[in-house]
Amino acid sequence: GNKGMYYSLARSSTPWQCGYDLARKFRKDFCLRNPTKPLAIDKLCGIRRQNLPVIRVGEEHQLDAVTTLSDSLGPQVATSKRRESSKGYLLARSLCEYLCSRTEGSALLTRVSSDRQKRNRAFAAELLAPAEGLRELLSGSRITKDEIAETAARLGVSDWLVEHQVQNHRIAEIEGMPPLPASD
Repeated sequence: GNKGMYYSLARSSTPWQCGYDLARKFRKDFCLRNPTKPLAIDKLCGIRRQNLPVIRVGEEHQLDAVTTLSDSLGPQVATSKRRESSKGYLLARSLCEYLCSRTEGSALLTRVSSDRQKRNRAFAAELLAPAEGLRELLSGSRITKDEIAETAARLGVSDWLVEHQVQNHRIAEIEGMPPLPASD
């Protein structure tokens, strides 16, 4: 398999920049050239999203999913999330963990603010809703929540994911939301 193929690359600058860079590299390495086309992450990982095991975790916990990093099976995910867009996002996070890990076993996908989790979340966001594609799909420098929802539906991801990508990459201002402070 391709397990650990990005292990040596998973150490650049900030964790989120590392995640963005790894996602762009992955898209290039696997010839996923159209950034405005939905990505079938489940097919890419050789599984069906509907077949992901659902585990009862409880909403109060920081745990989003458990991922298995099997060399022979690729990344596998068990989660309490039920929405297809959430499962796809977790599978993309799991893929990053798989590509950056040299060990077999399991890993947790959590809401914790560790560098590894930040990297995996940034990778998933950029893989599923590339900033380049959002720039092409969105109408301009000021957009509405409706446009966010339409773009998310087109890409098969959540509104939340598109909103965060738009803000984090400073693609546009979203009506009704305060602009992010200037970056360093």
